[in-house]
Amino acid sequence: MRRNLQLALHAASLLLIASRAAWGVVVGGYAVSTDSRIAFVAGDGETTFPIVLDTVQNITGLANGNVVARIGTDLWRLYDAEGNELFTRQLDNLGTFNDAVPTGNGGYAALTDANIIFMAANGDTVNRVIDDALSFATPLSNGKVVALKGADLWRLYDADGANVVTRALDNSGVFNSAAALGGGGYAAVSDSRILFIGSDGLTVNNVVTDVVSSLTSLRTGNVVGRVGADVWKLYSPTGSVLATRALDNLGVFQGAAALGNGGYLAYSDTNAIFVAADGLTISNIVPNALEFVTALNNGNVVGRLAGSDLWRLFDPLGNILATRQLDNIGAFVGAAPTGLSAPVNLPGDYNLNGSVDAADYTIWRDNLGSTTNLAADGDNSGVIDAPDYDIWKLAFSPVATVVAGASVPEPASVLLATIAAMLLVRRRN
Repeated sequence: MRRNLQLALHAASLLLIASRAAWGVVVGGYAVSTDSRIAFVAGDGETTFPIVLDTVQNITGLANGNVVARIGTDLWRLYDAEGNELFTRQLDNLGTFNDAVPTGNGGYAALTDANIIFMAANGDTVNRVIDDALSFATPLSNGKVVALKGADLWRLYDADGANVVTRALDNSGVFNSAAALGGGGYAAVSDSRILFIGSDGLTVNNVVTDVVSSLTSLRTGNVVGRVGADVWKLYSPTGSVLATRALDNLGVFQGAAALGNGGYLAYSDTNAIFVAADGLTISNIVPNALEFVTALNNGNVVGRLAGSDLWRLFDPLGNILATRQLDNIGAFVGAAPTGLSAPVNLPGDYNLNGSVDAADYTIWRDNLGSTTNLAADGDNSGVIDAPDYDIWKLAFSPVATVVAGASVPEPASVLLATIAAMLLVRRRN
C-alpha cells in the first residue's frame, strides 16, 4: 500500500511541475538591464523577481533559460530566470570584450578583440579559447556558432569551440550581419547580397542580390529581411523568395522579431505590425512605437514603449497580454529572454498552433520532397521526407500529446487528482 501511495504522489508531483511551467511563472520571461541593475520579469509579463543591483555591459539569454551578463571589464555573471546568481567567472587577459552569444550546450561564447572564449553551461568551465579576432558571431539552429573574421572569412564552431570550418566568401561586398537558417545553415548579409550557406559551413546554396537592412531568423527556419524602406521579403533556408510584402505608410522601420506562430513582428517608429508565417497576412497593427524588442522563448514578444518605462508583452497575433511599469531602476540598455520555453514547438506541430493534428500531416504531405518550404522538417535535415512523417505520427498519438503538455491540469484539478488517486489506492488495498 505504501508503495502505491508513493507512486500516486509522485505522479501528482509531476503534474504540479508541468502545470507550474504552463502557467508561465518563469517560462518565457525576460530580463531588462539598465545602467545600474537588472529586473527579471516572469512569463506573465507582470510578476517581477527581486531586483539585482549589478551594472552590466551586455546581457544574453542562453539555451537553457539562464542569462549571462558582463560586469565591468572582464567579470561574467550567470543568473537563472528569477535573477538568482549562479556563478561569477573572471576572464582576464583575453582582450577587450564586446559581445556574447548562446551556444547549443547551454553555455556561451564571449568575444573580445583578440579571442573567442567558449564557456560551459555551469558558467565556470572554459571549454576552449581560440585566437580569433571576430567582427560578430551568430548562434545557429543546430547549436553551433558562425562568426566573421576579417573582411570575408566565415568561421563555423561547434558549441564547445571544436571542429572549426572556415569559408572565404570574397568579392561579395562588405559583410555586416548573419542570420540562422533552418537545418543549421546561415545567411551571410553584405551591402550588396545575401549568401545562403549550408550546415557544413562550406556549401553556398544560393546568392540573392538583395540589399537588406536587417535579416531575422524565424521559427519555421525561414528568414525575413527588409528591402528598401518598407518592403519585407521572406526567404527559405536555400534562398528562395517565398513572399514579398509591402508595409508602406506605417512609419520608419527599426527591425523585426520572430513570433511563436512562425511569423514576425515588424516594428517602426509608430507601429508594431504582426505578420503571419506566410509572409503576407497581417494579423494585427498596434499603434505602439517599441524599443528593445525581444522575442521570448514561449513565442511571445516584449518591447518597451518608446521613451517610457513601460514594457508591453504581446502574443504572436499582436494581442496585448500585459503592460509592466519598471520605473526608478535606471536608464534601459537591453533585454534578453529567460526561462526554458513552454512546448511551443512540439515535435510534429508543423503549423505551430500548439497541437499535433491532421493539419500538420497535410503540411507534410503537401511539401513532401521540398527543400524550400521546411515547415514540416521535423528532423532539421533540410528536406521534407519520411522521417518527418514518423515524427508527426509518433507525436499524433494521444499519449504523446499528453506527455508533450498539450493539456495540463489546473492546480485545483491536480489536487483533486492526487486525492482521488490516494483514495483509489487505499480502497484497492
